[in-house]
Amino acid sequence: MAALLEVKNLSVTYGHVEAVRDVSLQVEAGEYVSIIGNNGAGKSSTLKAIAGVVKPAGGEIVLDGKPIAGKPSYDVVRLGLSMVPEGRLIFADQTVEDNLYLGAYARRGGGRSREVSEDLERMFALFPILKDRRQQLAGSLSGGEQQMLALSRGLLSRPRLLMIDEMSLGLAPRVLETLFPVIEMLNREGLAILLVEQLATVALRYAHRSYVMEDSRILLSGPSRELASDERVVEAYLGRRKAS
Repeated sequence: MAALLEVKNLSVTYGHVEAVRDVSLQVEAGEYVSIIGNNGAGKSSTLKAIAGVVKPAGGEIVLDGKPIAGKPSYDVVRLGLSMVPEGRLIFADQTVEDNLYLGAYARRGGGRSREVSEDLERMFALFPILKDRRQQLAGSLSGGEQQMLALSRGLLSRPRLLMIDEMSLGLAPRVLETLFPVIEMLNREGLAILLVEQLATVALRYAHRSYVMEDSRILLSGPSRELASDERVVEAYLGRRKAS
């Protein structure tokens, strides 16, 4: 059975700088996969290339059996892949509700069909604070509320695979204690997740499998539980030394 997402020998360059070099990874249907690594390792560039935000310099990207390398992001969304970008990138001068409807823009029937309205209510059930703020300008939300909005906006396209780039960035631990269990619940319901995360401890706790990126390449991969006890991962990314 083919993977839902398969990436082979992906390369991404910015001018003369090679940000991603021969990266191969895959995500099965319903799987939760993370990519961990330090700043500048190439994690975000990998997601951007998969999502169609940047054009890869080489390699293959196949989503549900369809080649998508080089396709524009709006086509990739229609094929069932949505990305929650680093920094959230909400529309600050639009209301919370309008941001959510924009997330459903690519769906058949337009962004304000009955099914979209039902999904909107589900997002409000997941994050009740968004319902309280629905007519408020998105730019006036706290960082945590904006992340809830960005996540909900990504879900409004009804993806089969949701990619999340640095969800923890700039957020308090108490906010993460709300967000990560929601992602885990969505995955249990069948949504495939590809998470890029600097907080390696959190990523390895929730993901089924993980990839470790270093210097633009995949350094290690395997079940998250095994990587969490790998001496190289423990010392480099988990902030402690493995007991001798």
